[in-house]
Amino acid sequence: MHDEARQLTLATGIEHHVDHIIPIKHGGWHHHQNMQVLPEPVNLGKSSDPFWLSEDYKDFKDVPSDLWPESLADFYLAQMTT
Repeated sequence: MHDEARQLTLATGIEHHVDHIIPIKHGGWHHHQNMQVLPEPVNLGKSSDPFWLSEDYKDFKDVPSDLWPESLADFYLAQMTT
């Protein structure tokens, strides 16, 4: 993913970052299904918000539930049913 971020940065002139969809500081994993490449402005805007939602990029709803941190699972499940 780091190679993809570098290639997108070179191709677009916009810095790209590898993002943890559910941030590590909130119990997210270093797992490919919990990671994505984002343009820097999007990633900085997202910061480390574990409840960030997006129509354009992946958010916690795209991460398999077995990778959800236990401390957030109830909130995530409630969001999936609304």
